[in-house]
Amino acid sequence: MQLIAGLIFVALVLLAGIAVQRFLRQRRDCLLQSKIIASANCCVAVTDATAPRHPIMYVNPAFRLLTGYTESDLLGQTMAILAGPETDRALLDKLAVALQDGRAGRICLRHYRKNGTPFWNEITLSPFKDRSGRVTSVVWVMADVTQRRQEERAVRESEERFDLAVQAAQAGIFEHDHHTDILYWSPILRDIYGVSPD
Repeated sequence: MQLIAGLIFVALVLLAGIAVQRFLRQRRDCLLQSKIIASANCCVAVTDATAPRHPIMYVNPAFRLLTGYTESDLLGQTMAILAGPETDRALLDKLAVALQDGRAGRICLRHYRKNGTPFWNEITLSPFKDRSGRVTSVVWVMADVTQRRQEERAVRESEERFDLAVQAAQAGIFEHDHHTDILYWSPILRDIYGVSPD
């Protein structure tokens, strides 16, 4: 009887040692991951997928720097705190469906800093699941792409101006005979030079 009790005790001590070792390894891994995320240049936030509306559980310093919010401003809030008057509601609905379905995704939204200044925010969602396959949290990796969007817009506007200039040049043609009598003025040239259609 004492032998069985001794074996049970040894088995319990071994199991406890294994559990403590596993706990310490998981804690070390979590601390390492936290340090990596905290030092990353990109903005990272983690939301709780098990709670309604996905409240914010964690934000790294880059996120706080970009948005101007403090950690206490953000924890427990939803990402809706970044929305404003020019945030595309259709894209927000699309984002909500992805969160509800536990899907990864990428989207670019007009967001607002705490001081009200707008910026273009490219968001990548990465859901994390537990062992049963249930989504427990969502990692939001964000990048301020305002400058890129402004450059793309400038290129588009430049191309549009060029297209208009080409159209105006093509439409501005007039015909004349060899004696310098003008036979035809295009509507654009008539407007430019104030010539009546008669």
